[in-house]
Amino acid sequence: MEFSQKRIFGLDLVRSIAILLVLCAHGLDFFLAPVLEESFIGRIINRSLSFPLGFFGVELFFILSGFLIGGLIIKELVEDGHWRNLLNFYFRRWIRTLPLYYLVVLLLVLFPVGAGFTWENLFFIQNFNSGTLAFNPVSWSLSVEEWFYFTIPLIMLLTFRFIKGNKRTYFMGVSLSIIILSLIARILLVVFTDPSFDFGVRKQILFRLDSIMFGVILAGIKFYYKNLYRKIVDNRKKVFIISMVALVLCEIWFVLHRDRITLDQSLFSRTFFFDIVSISCALFVISLETIKCPRIIVVGKVITTISILSYGVYLLHFGIYTLMKKLVTVNSIFIGITSFVVSTVVVFILSTIIYKFYELPIMNLRNKLKIKNTYEKEVNKISKLG
Repeated sequence: MEFSQKRIFGLDLVRSIAILLVLCAHGLDFFLAPVLEESFIGRIINRSLSFPLGFFGVELFFILSGFLIGGLIIKELVEDGHWRNLLNFYFRRWIRTLPLYYLVVLLLVLFPVGAGFTWENLFFIQNFNSGTLAFNPVSWSLSVEEWFYFTIPLIMLLTFRFIKGNKRTYFMGVSLSIIILSLIARILLVVFTDPSFDFGVRKQILFRLDSIMFGVILAGIKFYYKNLYRKIVDNRKKVFIISMVALVLCEIWFVLHRDRITLDQSLFSRTFFFDIVSISCALFVISLETIKCPRIIVVGKVITTISILSYGVYLLHFGIYTLMKKLVTVNSIFIGITSFVVSTVVVFILSTIIYKFYELPIMNLRNKLKIKNTYEKEVNKISKLG
């Protein structure tokens, strides 16, 4: 697999960590939970790790996506606010994300392993019904991201086309306003409808846009507050420690609420907790962004490869794990771990094949068909990452 010299290793590392957390979470849930649930200690381990690991992994993806997309928004829509740039943004984002998504949808229709297909899955509105989401459960986060890609850039462009003033102030103001409005919306949702923590709040599009916006804020700090960003980067070890302490405290919160019932009853868990996790993940991302590729070349290549394949791995793994679970009866830790390893290897092999013969040709075509804009070089550098 060829690697671009323009890739940022630190962000590849974050993306690799995120996908591995998701794989470990679902691996525990699919292949080890039946055995672990037989003992008291096993139940604690399973319920304390399987859900939190996946939760943190997806939140890292949200922050990373917001950070990268935020850079594009600033350069294409804020600093050079033309409608053709919005079209260019949509074109490049959707030709990156949609072809693989619809290929996986087609594969799940042709080789069903779970719930039946519903039309909502074609338009990223499956999050509104748990029954429609069951077709490909991991697609909920894609729905949040795709609607973010559609709405937020449009809001930003309209703001800076019709409101004149300090771009830095308005950009940060709009970004913070979206975060605050999302939090207020979650509070009202919880107070008046009492939804569940997971499906009722966590997987609902309108109430999760702020998680990605924290990444956009990070991009805004990097672009508009260079001195502050440099100070943060210079103290990245301290920032990393702070982020890890915060994430550990969030994990402890999960441990204390491992039965899920208390999560569903807690106002804090269903509102402010998401923002705390997002801030912790944002600090984690910024602490690793400038880390250099290790001298052991093979380690760097493995991390970069995992990062490159992460989108395909994310979309494919749930279906493969479901199929493996149907084929194998897990009655021991050894069988559970073996099933997890084998199915994960299959996922990476399929992802590699699809990337080489499907994703890569489409991305090469994307680069040839792109709509010209005045920040072309900067956009290319950032978009290479994802």
